[in-house]
Amino acid sequence: MPPIDGRSLRLEEALQFLKGADFIPAESQPAKVEFNPDKSGLHFRFSTPRPSGFVENNVVYGRFYRCAGRWQERPAIILLHGGNMMRGGNDAIGYRFRQPLTAHCCNRAGFNVATVELPYHFQRSPRQQGALNNLNYLRLAQAAAQAVAEIRALIGWLLVEGCPAVALWGTSMGGRLAGLVETERGLPAGAVCGARSQSFGTGVQKCVLEPEAAGHIERGMKNRGATAGLRAKMPGAAAQKHPGFQFGKSFSR
Repeated sequence: MPPIDGRSLRLEEALQFLKGADFIPAESQPAKVEFNPDKSGLHFRFSTPRPSGFVENNVVYGRFYRCAGRWQERPAIILLHGGNMMRGGNDAIGYRFRQPLTAHCCNRAGFNVATVELPYHFQRSPRQQGALNNLNYLRLAQAAAQAVAEIRALIGWLLVEGCPAVALWGTSMGGRLAGLVETERGLPAGAVCGARSQSFGTGVQKCVLEPEAAGHIERGMKNRGATAGLRAKMPGAAAQKHPGFQFGKSFSR
């Protein structure tokens, strides 16, 4: 593909990366989660398993809403916000206001909830002026791989802490990432709890890169015998079926 404004879009490199084993490696280690020293137990952080070229983007920030009592014995949901993987956050209202409300509803239904700031969003946006101007498809693919690695690491931490199962609830961009995580090798079989995701972008990105990424989801579903569709259920409906945690299947120990 010819460069635009003198810039290479690095499409061929992106496609090779998506098709390679390094896009989503088989192995994943639990995150080393650290909570802020304010004793609230709400805000946490951990280092990304896949560092980028921007220091600000290499720390994952999140919030953990625990169930009352023995929270380690309760299942957990990770909420994944929408946004723009190339340019960062445009779902600040959802992350800062809607997700906390959803988390409290889930707590009342018996579920722990974790929220995370995905790559290049909110606090993770590079401070350097013009840092995100040099956009290309390889960076998009690498950002998606970074997000998947971080979600997998957080799932690992929750399971190690004792949560019997973990589900993903993603919207828009978060829904697509949830699908990639759920169907990849190296994790237990599960079904995404989330809204149907929308496109990462348009043009070549939508026609070439998205089908390649979607192929990971489709192949993973077929390998696990899952139905090719994402379902969303509200916490109240899920609570009626607890303790089976029937958001389809879920990640479990």
